[in-house]
Amino acid sequence: MRILIVTQIFLPEMGALANRLYPIVRQLVAAGHEVSGSYGHAELPGRNRLPEYRGKRFLRERIDGCTVIRTAYFTTPRNQSK
Repeated sequence: MRILIVTQIFLPEMGALANRLYPIVRQLVAAGHEVSGSYGHAELPGRNRLPEYRGKRFLRERIDGCTVIRTAYFTTPRNQSK
């Protein structure tokens, strides 16, 4: 089965969503499914983009058998959006 996961965060970011989603993805890949994911660029706390993602709008990588497609997105400080 081909599975597409669309969410804002994934490894190497830290947080509840990434920590819960990663084991599910690994189990799906281990069961023989083709898993792809569309995620935002990984950021460190404080909205600092990780060095390997800086200056790139689009990036494709593989993490433990999952095809990861990352795209840049615009963020605003909390409670500051207009």
